[in-house]
Formats: sequence, C-alpha cells, structure tokens
Amino acid sequence: MKKLNLFIFMLVQTIFLSSTLAYADDIIVNNNGSNANGEYIVTQTESEITSEITKEEDISIDSQDNKTTTEEVSAEKPLIKTENSAAEQKKIKFKSAVISFIKSKNNRLSEAAATKAADAAIYASDKNKVDINLILAVMWKESYFSANARNASCYGIMQVSKNTAAGFGFSVKDLHDPYRNADVASRLLKGQINKYKNPVMGLTAYNAGSGNVSRGNYTTAYANNVISKSNAVKTYINSYMSK
Repeated sequence: MKKLNLFIFMLVQTIFLSSTLAYADDIIVNNNGSNANGEYIVTQTESEITSEITKEEDISIDSQDNKTTTEEVSAEKPLIKTENSAAEQKKIKFKSAVISFIKSKNNRLSEAAATKAADAAIYASDKNKVDINLILAVMWKESYFSANARNASCYGIMQVSKNTAAGFGFSVKDLHDPYRNADVASRLLKGQINKYKNPVMGLTAYNAGSGNVSRGNYTTAYANNVISKSNAVKTYINSYMSK
C-alpha cells in the first residue's frame, strides 16, 4: 500500500514538472529576441527596473513637495492680501479725513481743489518727513488751503516768497501748483526747525525770516498760533479715523 501511494505521488510530481517546463518554453526568449511562438518580447534588467522605480518615487516625492509648497503659499496669500488691503483702506480713510478737515475750514473750495490740497500735504509730508499736522496748520494759517492765494510777494497754498522759490529752483508760476508749493515750504520749514532745534523758533523763522530771528526782530505769536492749529488738525483727524 505504501509503495502504491509513493508511486502515485511520484507520478503526480512528474506530470506537474512536465507541465511547468512546457509553459516555460512558451515564454523563454530566444537569441533572436522572440519566444517559442515567434513573438518578440522586450525584457528589462534588474538595474533598469530598479532605476524606473527610483524615478517614479522621485517624481512622486517632487509632486508631493510641489503640492505642499503650493498649499503653503495658498494658505499665506489671503493673509498677505488682507494685510495689504487693511493698510490701503487706512490710507484711503486718512486722505478722506484730511479732505474733510480742509472742507470744514473752507467750504468754498471745490471737491477737486480740496482733494488736491490734501494730496499735496500728504505728498510733502511723506517726501520731506515733516509732520502732516504741521503742514496742514501752515496751509490753514497762510491761505485757507487756496492754491491761488497771494499776499505781497508770497504765493500759493503755503505762501512761499519769490526769492525762496528761486533758491529751490522754482518760479512764481510753480508756486501756484500745490504740490511744488508744499514741497518747497515743507523743506524750508524742516530746515528752520532743524536749525533752531525748536518748533516755535523754526516756525518763527519760517514766517519772519532767519535774518530777523538772528537780530531779535520777531515775536512768537505766529508760531504759537500755528502750533495751536496743528493740535486742532490732529484732534480732528484722530476723531475721524476712530469712527
């Protein structure tokens, strides 16, 4: 019985082995690149397969990195946009506050004229690093924000003299432009304040001339009035901005 079972087992093994070898013959590549059926087969070495797998993994990693970077940038963009938007909104509101103040002091000005005066004050303040409240106070004191104002030999929105304008390379015609007038006047004002290390004396020299200040031929009434107006400007704008 045991011999019979052993014989049967060996017979099954032989049949199985024969079938396997027959199947293998069908897919073995001949020296001319074809299998037993004459069909050409493309084969790859182990190193080639490994290289392709590595490339696929690299592409997958790069794709994931790009996706992560894109997600990070996308996440940051709204924050940057919001911050820029808030800053722009603040600038717009500040300009509206300046225009509102100017019109409250001279309601005969057109919207365009008031806007130009506001732009000129903001421009001069940013360019020459002079307190905008002080610039607006001088404009208020000198011309009530009128670009066409004239008093003796002084012209424009901050009442700059012909000789002073010439010293900065400007003509009388230039002084009727609020931007150029405010530029010259704020540069002169800054220079006088820096020279005397004192806003009161700087404003006094701006109004009476540094020669008169040097000789003692002056009063501080003008300077005190402008400083009072500057405080009023600051209070108005702060109130407007807090709404």
